[in-house]
Order: sequence, then C-alpha cells, then structure tokens
Amino acid sequence: MSDHYIEIMTTRVGTHLDRYEIDAELGRGAMGVVYRARDLKLDRTVAIKTVSISGLEPNAEREYRARFVVEAQAAGRLSHPGIVTIFDVREEAEPYLVMEYVEGQSLQQLVSRENRTLPLNITLRLIQEIAEALHYAHSQGVVHRDIKPANILVTTDGHPKITDFGIAKLNQTDLTLPGQVLGSPAYMAPEQLNDEGVDGRSDLFSLGVILYSMLTGHRPFQGNSATTVCFKLVNHDPLAVTTFDTKFPPEIDRIASRAIAKDPDQRYQTGMEMASDIRQLRESCGLIATTGSITDSAAELKDRQGAQPRRSWIKWNGLLPTALLATAIGFVIFAAIQSPHPKTNQAAKTEPALEPTTNGGGNDSGSDKRISVPLAPMNGTLQIEIHHRFANARAWIWLDNRLVYTHSLLGDNKTRALVFRRVEGRQFETIGVPTGKHKVRVRIQSVANHYDQSKTIADAFIRNESTLRIVFGKKSDQLQLTLQQRSE
Repeated sequence: MSDHYIEIMTTRVGTHLDRYEIDAELGRGAMGVVYRARDLKLDRTVAIKTVSISGLEPNAEREYRARFVVEAQAAGRLSHPGIVTIFDVREEAEPYLVMEYVEGQSLQQLVSRENRTLPLNITLRLIQEIAEALHYAHSQGVVHRDIKPANILVTTDGHPKITDFGIAKLNQTDLTLPGQVLGSPAYMAPEQLNDEGVDGRSDLFSLGVILYSMLTGHRPFQGNSATTVCFKLVNHDPLAVTTFDTKFPPEIDRIASRAIAKDPDQRYQTGMEMASDIRQLRESCGLIATTGSITDSAAELKDRQGAQPRRSWIKWNGLLPTALLATAIGFVIFAAIQSPHPKTNQAAKTEPALEPTTNGGGNDSGSDKRISVPLAPMNGTLQIEIHHRFANARAWIWLDNRLVYTHSLLGDNKTRALVFRRVEGRQFETIGVPTGKHKVRVRIQSVANHYDQSKTIADAFIRNESTLRIVFGKKSDQLQLTLQQRSE
C-alpha cells in the first residue's frame, strides 16, 4: 500500500464527503476503509465504505466504476433485517457506499473473544438467521461471494447482519492481481477458486465453514499458506464435528457435512433448507422450547466475556454480552414473530396439514423442511429415497394425515446413446418418526411436466429403521412406493 494511500485514509476523519461528516475510522482492509459519519441532511449516523481503485488502467477504471454502481444498486434493493442496508452509492475520486450503521461487533471479534467457539444454542441460532438472510438475498438474484466472520456483524441485541453485499464480486473480478486469490480461501467454496458456477450454494458452503469453526474452534480446511488451504479445500475431507465434542448431537454432523460438500449438488440448495434443518435440530435438542438450556449457556458466555475488543468496523459499546443473555429467553417469542413461515410451523404442530397449494409449480424453495409429527415419541427413523426425472418439482409426504416432509426436487440432464437427453435426480433424507402402523401418502407435482400424482400405503408398518423408496416407472403416470425394513 502506497504512502499516498495511507495519507488519504488517515486524513478523512474530520472532513466531509458531500453531505456526510466523517467523525471516526472504524476499520480498513485491502480494498478500502470504513468510516462512521453523520448524514447532515437526514441527521442520522451512517457507515461509509470507500473503495480504492488505484492502479487500474483508465479503461479498466471506467468499466469498474460503471459496474460498481450496477452492483451497488442490486445490493441496495435488498431489504432484510439480517442484511446491512445500503443507502447510497457515490462516484467520487474514490467510489464509496453509504450504509446502515450497526452497533455491536463482528462475528470474527465475538468468536475471538470466546476462545474461537460459542455455545451450541447460540451458534445454531446465529447460523440459522444468517441462512435465512442469505436465502432472501439469493431469491433476489444477489450472491455475496465472500461470506466470512468479518463480514457478519452481531448487533447489541444479539442478531447477525451480513455486510459487504455488492462489492465482493467486483473485488474478485476486477482488482485481483496475477497469481493472487482475492478473498478468504479458508471460507471459499471449491468452485470459487476457478470462478466456475458460483451461485448461492457457494455462500452456503462458506456459512457451513463458519458453523464448523464456531463449534470446533478449528476451520475444516487449515494450512500455513493459501496454497495449502486451497489444496485441502479441493482434496481433503474434514473430521466430523462430533469428533471434537462427543456431547454434540449426531445430527450436527449431517448438517455441517452437507453444507460443506465439495459438490454443489450435494449441498443445501437454498438457505431456507439449511435454516429449516437447523431449526429442527434446535427444537429436538430443546434449545427453543426449553429456556433453561439457553439461559445456562448464555450465562456461561457472560462469564467468559473479557476486556473490550479493539475498535473495528462497527461500534462496540460492551452491550452485546448483556443483551445476548437478556434476550435468550425472549428469542423464543422473537423467532416465532420473525420466522419466514410461522403459520406453516404452527400448523405442523397443532393440526393436520392441509393439501398444499402452489403458485408456479409448487417450487417454493422456502418451504423445504422436514416436519416432526407432534404428540408421539420419535423412536424410529424413516429414510426417504426419491428417484425422479424432473428438472424442477416438489414432493410432499404425510404420515397419518400430518405433513412430515416437503422438499424441492431438482434433476440433471443425462445423455443417452448420444441421441437424446433425459433428466434424472435423486433425493435422500432421514427423518424421525414414531414406530408402528401408519398411513403414508406421497404427492409429487411438476407443473412444467404436467405431472401431479399421489399414492398411499394404507397400512405401513414402520420399525426402528425403515426406508421409503419413491420411484417413477417407465410410464409417465407410474409412481411406485416401497417401504423396506433394514436388516438387523
């Protein structure tokens, strides 16, 4: 970094950028500086992030400025409680963004204060909320591309907010030097190394790495150089989360390993799908309904809080630990209000599920979830195997007229004899169910294929470990259900 650029950074405080009066520097990175400022026109505190474009050729600079505005406008359309709002974008000598000012600290600081780990219940809640925010952004066509703890702010009342939407993509495509991987290799998805097929699932991979790190205190892909990290990212499988702490529920291994699967098709396909699995785990562990578990863990977190952290991106006023503890019990009520599908969750617990209705083929990916059957012991498991031929469809499964599973079905084109293509897809899930005799009903719907069929097994006896295979026959209207018992 040149002395001239350092001079620019150090002399912004006490000056103005248009109507914004800068009063503090909050942090700096490879691409720019973040300041706290006062919007004199609207009389509010904001955060300003300047972006350095020094070193670009004139033509490249003009193109970058144009794309900077386009990307910032796309990110500026995002309106979600889990995403830092962008208020304005300016094209001065140094382009800059005007953003919502957040009081709290970054997740990176919070985890560093807590010896790199947080209690299970706090970790799961934070990751669930981040996954929901990512689902919203992806549904709006915006991919972050640099999800990491430093880009997640935790407010003083204990809720995460993702920042830096709109600039990570520009940085990685326009400002990368030859031979340099810009970004955070420890949190990047394998496909990001070559910038091939990057989409929302890449962000979910990064979130999975954060989940793994917060629970174990270790990143799944570690090394003493970026080259080593990238090699492990592509070639190595990390240890299971429960290897580090056997008290963790086994289901956490499935969630973490699916989130960081190297093949994007094997990962969570949407943020809401990941959030739903985490929410179900929290419910099954009593981390939502049982306030004692939350309070005990929160008290432990308070005891471990240390001295004030260094000044950074956002203002830290020491209120986060107290607020995080005070709102732990109240979060049960808050989560019910903020849940993207509160009515669906309530219906699954209190009354038989109604026949699903769809708008556009039943492809509401936000409703992907496994729903526990209420008022019965979950003393058995049902593995669901779906072999289908749809590019985009949805499956529903009822147990005794209660909806226990719904999921989108996505398929890939397969070449046959170099003459024609067909779509094939497979879906595997395991859910907890009561053992005994049940009525099992399955519905598969695909508007694009004009397909909507249901089939029922009237007397299905589910043992401790059973498998429900859903297969499509050669004819378009054949839906085959087979319930198998696993051998002891």
